[in-house]
Amino acid sequence: MENTSYKKASLCYLIGNFFNKGLAFLTIPIFTRLLSTTDYGIINTYSSWAGILSMIVGFAMHMSIRNAFVDYKDDTESYLSTIIKFTLLSSLGFMLIFYAVVKIFRINISLSLVFICLFHSVASSIIEDVSCYFMMKYNYIKRTILMILPNLISVCVAIFLISYILKKDLYLGKIIPEALTIIIFAIILSICYTKKGFNTTYIKHALKIS
Repeated sequence: MENTSYKKASLCYLIGNFFNKGLAFLTIPIFTRLLSTTDYGIINTYSSWAGILSMIVGFAMHMSIRNAFVDYKDDTESYLSTIIKFTLLSSLGFMLIFYAVVKIFRINISLSLVFICLFHSVASSIIEDVSCYFMMKYNYIKRTILMILPNLISVCVAIFLISYILKKDLYLGKIIPEALTIIIFAIILSICYTKKGFNTTYIKHALKIS
């Protein structure tokens, strides 16, 4: 029975990864045709920053969840609740520091786009935490949905916006749907998985590993 569960989980993860990689590959010709070289360059730069900031803001705490299922196996939901709350609190600190630096040094940068990137990064970090939690709980259906659905929704909305709605700054047609989709999913997950309190012991454990 357990072996069957492993096979089902492996199959679901394989489908999810193939879908995301395939979707990214198949939409490259679409976006390169709809977008200018400049727009596409901005999107790639934004995506790189969002990925880097996700690791920084979230302290890569998802790396500690495997260990939590050994060290705190009877309280894993509380562990997840704690690291999500810590991520949300730390992100506020990062945003305040960044805003202060921009204002003090009068850096010429689009604050709106930067804060979208910051919120996007926080949301990605939370989704990564929950995704690892689902993996360790063998909730392979939920994890596969979390792998596929945000990506599918954001791509469909992006193609529609760029093709029919936006007339300029087309890069926003790709960035905003992706960011908003991830943020909405992260909000829903945060509401569902932050009901078990906050334990500083778990923060210390997570930071040591991550």
